Amino acid sequence: MRADTVDRGMEQRLASAVWLVRKYIAQHCSPGGPLPSARSLADHLSVPYRTLKAALVHLDGIGEIVWGMHQRGVVLAPGEVHPEDV
Repeated sequence: MRADTVDRGMEQRLASAVWLVRKYIAQHCSPGGPLPSARSLADHLSVPYRTLKAALVHLDGIGEIVWGMHQRGVVLAPGEVHPEDV
């Protein structure tokens, strides 16, 4: 299997996981509210744990949530500044 095929597959899985997390947040969370643990969210969304963690890291990086290892995630409000950007 070619490396670019593997990379595209990983990108597609990550994009799908990001979409599922955003959908979950829209339906179950409010700005400033907590996210479930990564493990329970992965189980709930039927996404592999490592893929789900990568999606959370991505969403943290673009400022939609605050998430880090060993802490509970928090949903940011639209336009709210990420604490690491202050």
